[in-house]
Amino acid sequence: MATVDVIISSKDTLLSSALAQLINSTGEFTATPTKTRDALELHRELQAAEVNLLIVAADSEEQETAQLIRNLSHHSLETRAIAVVSSPSPALAALMYGAGARGVVGSDASPCELYTALREVQDGHFSASRSVLRTVCDFVRAAPPPEMSAKLSPAEKLSAREHAVVCLLTKGMTNSEIARELFIAEPTVKAHLGRVMNKWKVRDRVQVVIRALEAKIVEFPENSIRMDPDSLREASAFAQHPSNTYRHLHQVPS
Repeated sequence: MATVDVIISSKDTLLSSALAQLINSTGEFTATPTKTRDALELHRELQAAEVNLLIVAADSEEQETAQLIRNLSHHSLETRAIAVVSSPSPALAALMYGAGARGVVGSDASPCELYTALREVQDGHFSASRSVLRTVCDFVRAAPPPEMSAKLSPAEKLSAREHAVVCLLTKGMTNSEIARELFIAEPTVKAHLGRVMNKWKVRDRVQVVIRALEAKIVEFPENSIRMDPDSLREASAFAQHPSNTYRHLHQVPS
């Protein structure tokens, strides 16, 4: 079985080596570290290696990382970038998704979360690790966009099992964790999520969570990360801005 090549861009050699070892252990992916942080040079590296899947570690330089991802997207629409960030927040999620990242993963993510992000982004979807997903949930809960209809139409109503899967998804669970919780097979979880996405006309797990919270069909997770007052004001400001996280997650490029 052929593996999928991944390039990891980070100034931190130890971090990139650790990520590469972790990713290579799956047998699904072959990761190669690079210190290159110039968009044009990195684009050439990706082209030469015929790779379109990229992990970019923020290395505490979030603005620079976002600009690198933005510049890369100007060189090639085929590049699918995952940003690894140390402290997820609504502003940082908005910054990375707005720059063109297809995935945002917290540095606290488990190996399973990282593998899930790689698979989903490789398949052309958006992805978010558990901690990032929770900040997105807080963001939507704090400042839901007024122009979006919250109610589900009859065609969008979920079955009891689909509802159970979505409830667990809002807690940041992976497919395998949901399967164990509900005593069902992982392919069954994928099938339920596929039907939910089809009913709601969305393409990604992140969008499913946003729509579920927006429609108030699930309670907000008890163990979610709570925002301080500054973050709440920040979320409200983003909700009124045309390039906020919510719109980026709903306007998925084809």
